[in-house]
Amino acid sequence: MTAIAEILKPGLMTTIQDLGRPGLRHQGVPLSGAADPVSFALANAAIGNKATAAGLECTLKGPSLRFKASGSFALGGADMKAHLNGNALQLYTPYDAQADDELVLGAAQTGARGYIVFQGGLQGDDFLGSASTYLPAKLGGINGRMLAAGDTLISAGMRPAARRDIPTTLCPVIAHDFFLRALPGLESAQLGATELARFFSCGWTAGRRADRMGLQLEGA
Repeated sequence: MTAIAEILKPGLMTTIQDLGRPGLRHQGVPLSGAADPVSFALANAAIGNKATAAGLECTLKGPSLRFKASGSFALGGADMKAHLNGNALQLYTPYDAQADDELVLGAAQTGARGYIVFQGGLQGDDFLGSASTYLPAKLGGINGRMLAAGDTLISAGMRPAARRDIPTTLCPVIAHDFFLRALPGLESAQLGATELARFFSCGWTAGRRADRMGLQLEGA
């Protein structure tokens, strides 16, 4: 086992994630995995990892960590104003770190979830072929929990391919406002025509009731 880094400050909610456990909902097992799989996969591609390599998902405020050995990493998703030894970093760009280097992420400027991926991937508790952390059932990751100060990140030892340049045209645009696609569901018959038209045309705001499974929208 090769130790990559030690967590100095865990951030608000930092977990180990990969692309999850697809095809098991009929057995009561949710997908889990990266909430933003596109950003996650692009960050992995930047350092030559497979899209399935496990990394860190950071929510709203990222962690601080100290590298225990030399290695490469990349960032994706929400811009958390990351710095390596005080030097500002860009998203979807590979960086090389040395032992004792410190990586610090701040609060998300836009969006909610950012990603840190390491060349070779991260090791986590395997459950049904995935290391993704599922907090309600305490599965995957490190004992199925959020990362804590003092935790050590261990390399999965996956052999990387060549690094890739990620065109800016492929990078997701993360903003404060979105247009959401919606379709009438079974309950739409309970709304009159006026209310249904209002539902599809009014603005909605993400409320406080939100987690990795979904969020409640508040509106008129």
